Amino acid sequence: MVDMMNDPRVYMNIMTPPFPYALKDWELFLPIIQKLCSDALVEWKELEKCRNDATEAGEEEGKRWMGNVPVQSLREIDPETKEQKYIGSIGIRRGGFLATRDVVERKRLAAQNASRKAGDPLIEWEIGCKLAQGVGLIMLF
Repeated sequence: MVDMMNDPRVYMNIMTPPFPYALKDWELFLPIIQKLCSDALVEWKELEKCRNDATEAGEEEGKRWMGNVPVQSLREIDPETKEQKYIGSIGIRRGGFLATRDVVERKRLAAQNASRKAGDPLIEWEIGCKLAQGVGLIMLF
């Protein structure tokens, strides 16, 4: 991750991480990602239990939405050795309105966005993707 974040093709196109990006920066950021993914995984398991319970009871499960994404790492897995190689990450999160210059307005918009219930069509999302150099990956949004 540190090498990727110090690549000019990456740091020239992102707004928030520091440059140069040091191992210390990654070590500070990793627990934040881990907590987000961990919380989302708990939510996912609860969602699956609700779906399974509804199916067993012969009920219609209705619509249920996730508030976050439980996985962010992109890995390549060698089919023979099963060795995993980290090739990047993708983050999907509620928008923080980083392009809004007025700090008070940015915080207001972000708080409003964060307060919306999962599934609300008015939620604004941010998608970020970081890939290791030389990775040929096509992403469609």
